[in-house]
Amino acid sequence: MRRSKARYKAARTQSDIIALAGFNNTENHNEKQLLDMLNISSNEYPFITQRPPREQIEALTAGKYLFASNVLCWVDGLNFYYGGISKGTLTNDPTSIVEMNNFIVIFPDEVYYDKVNDTWGSFTSGYAINYATVNDNRMFAVSGNQLIASKQGDFKTWDSFQGVNTDSYAADVATQGDFIGLVTFQDHVTMFKYDDIHELYGNMPSNYTIPEALKTGCVDARTAAELDGILMFMSQDGIYSYSGGLPRKISNEVDVSYEGGVAATSDGKYYVSLYNGTDYSLFVYDARYKEWYKEDDLQVTHFAKLDGILYALTADNKILQFNSGSEIVSWEIESNEFDQLIFENKTYRELLINIELEYGSTAILYIKKDNLPYELIKSMTDAKQRHFRIPINLSNCNSFQFKITGNGEFTLKNIRRTFDLGGRINVWC
Repeated sequence: MRRSKARYKAARTQSDIIALAGFNNTENHNEKQLLDMLNISSNEYPFITQRPPREQIEALTAGKYLFASNVLCWVDGLNFYYGGISKGTLTNDPTSIVEMNNFIVIFPDEVYYDKVNDTWGSFTSGYAINYATVNDNRMFAVSGNQLIASKQGDFKTWDSFQGVNTDSYAADVATQGDFIGLVTFQDHVTMFKYDDIHELYGNMPSNYTIPEALKTGCVDARTAAELDGILMFMSQDGIYSYSGGLPRKISNEVDVSYEGGVAATSDGKYYVSLYNGTDYSLFVYDARYKEWYKEDDLQVTHFAKLDGILYALTADNKILQFNSGSEIVSWEIESNEFDQLIFENKTYRELLINIELEYGSTAILYIKKDNLPYELIKSMTDAKQRHFRIPINLSNCNSFQFKITGNGEFTLKNIRRTFDLGGRINVWC
């Protein structure tokens, strides 16, 4: 019969340096990833830093929509503004605004602003249209389970069926449920249902086909946004990326259930303001490093991008410009638990944190040892000091976490942990 005997090995000291990474609040995190964060950015990757400032550029009364043409446009109350100037009045809240051939077209009212002639007009499609997009000089829309299209080159005409290539188009799509939105992606129209996604192929009504592209659906078409040829969107169990073939889930690090949101892409990142039924969280996925970062609880109703600059309309009726202004950002990071997974006894000896603060910025460091409450270790408030290398005695603990809160600009370069290995181990014989 085999029995275990205790043996003792001489302790040896080991240390390593870790550059921290993005957000991961799941059990399947790696030691670089953070349990929680507030207003953190990947801009200095592989270092940790605060998000850039945001600047309020407009205060609306009842903001309903934000749209980018050659100038920024918005709907305040029921008034449509082009570059800050009111151009027309709506009857209903807008559900979709698209541009075609210098006309800005607004649904469901079926009205338009002619940018060239500075005129306001209306048309009738004969359908109940809430969502539209433009492709191949033609306006496409979904209505119920139908895909419909205007006459080519003429968004005002939806009932021209003359048997020619420029005809209007309408087709029922037999899969379950109504369409909840559509986008133009990879030079063709992609349509979303809750349980599946369809794509339109062909270059004229006579050869259009609408195959089911994915069994993975989209729960909120406002989360669909293209990033470097890849379509990102929210499905029932998380955020997916799709570039043809099978979709790939990219939000395994975010262990929270969300039911809706709104998204945009900018500078290699996917910004998504997510709603979980109670609260909002603004997450940012950096596709270059495949890491998630959490900013704050900003409730975005619409994004728009103009001349490479990202803007957001928020639920409190502000239009914000990202990466602009002099905002002093409050931030926070919290590590996952560090517990060296080695089949030997171990105890932690020291943690060294390498952090840099800009002049006038402040930070406070807390440590939790062996799941005990956090204790304050150091307040970094010296206006004359920028570089901090903070050694922390971990008093022979087996695990630890740290948390840092602060205000202003900072860069967390890395951490170094030192631990002893050795002591009693069990050997079977």
